[in-house]
Amino acid sequence: LINYGQEKAILDRKSFKLMFDFKSGRYQLLELDPSSEEPTYRKAAGRFGNVHALPKGITFTGSKDAILFYPDGRCDEVKIDIRTRDGGYSITTKGFGSLVEIKDLKE
Repeated sequence: LINYGQEKAILDRKSFKLMFDFKSGRYQLLELDPSSEEPTYRKAAGRFGNVHALPKGITFTGSKDAILFYPDGRCDEVKIDIRTRDGGYSITTKGFGSLVEIKDLKE
């Protein structure tokens, strides 16, 4: 969903935002509403805009509660830790044009 949000921002030439609700374990992709004078985001079109929930037993935390994706290919730098019963992963976005980095939390 991170890669999709970044690609959509570039292709559609508008900002997208991936929102995280760490407490409830939910996340959702939003798109900039061009009809609003102030930056307002609405549910992204299609299934990717649906609210998604982490499977039972998995939790996540992060440095920010959202990642903004910009039409020029930039995105916010964010670190999200996903924890499972047996360990977990750290997902990091690094800004402009970089791939998403995924590491085992044990590293």
